[in-house]
Amino acid sequence: MAITTPNFFFNFNESSGNATDAVNALSGVNTSVTYSTGKINNAAYFNGSAYFTVADNALLEPTNAISFGGWVYISSTSSFQMLMAKGENAGDTRSYEMRCNGTTTKIEVQMRTGGGSFAQARTSTAIGTGAWKHVVFTRNGTTQKIYIDGVSDTLEANVTQSGNIDYNTDDLWIGQRNGGLRFNGRLDMWGLWDVELSSSEVSELYNAGTGVEYPFSTAVNSNALWMGHFA
Repeated sequence: MAITTPNFFFNFNESSGNATDAVNALSGVNTSVTYSTGKINNAAYFNGSAYFTVADNALLEPTNAISFGGWVYISSTSSFQMLMAKGENAGDTRSYEMRCNGTTTKIEVQMRTGGGSFAQARTSTAIGTGAWKHVVFTRNGTTQKIYIDGVSDTLEANVTQSGNIDYNTDDLWIGQRNGGLRFNGRLDMWGLWDVELSSSEVSELYNAGTGVEYPFSTAVNSNALWMGHFA
């Protein structure tokens, strides 16, 4: 089956400067991010002080159903490292965020919905450091899932809330939130959708551990192996 076209998808194949999403040409404005070996081609490398800023845009604001994530390589742990966050923490105005839970490598998502209630989902599995892992969160109404390497993980925390996601005009950050909680590691093939991806679509993104860049192709797995594009 075809993978739903994302609202944005950063392949992170740049060698320097800002990152450009491959779907709608949204710009990830670069603050100290460098580029390193990725799952396929290059990846964005975050050294604990680096991040991207994506200006507020309707494409960043799915109403109810939402999916986001990609390939994650954690270099070292620190408190609540942010992979991505839309909105600030001040006054609890953040809309959605994906982070490591505390100093662990369990993946946690928080989301503000229904006029100020917070939904939460956290994996029971820690993804560890020093290896590429594919992580995707999906939501549709009160159904929440976090997939690790193509498999829906058992959630040790699953606080659901009904209602649409709350938004304001705050930016989206990749690699930090509100000037802190910065990420140590690499991200690759990072996307956001305004639908709940199916398990089959997540499996296709995982692509038997090989990954897939945008534009998506069903032939990527064999081509990537033949070309030697694997980590």
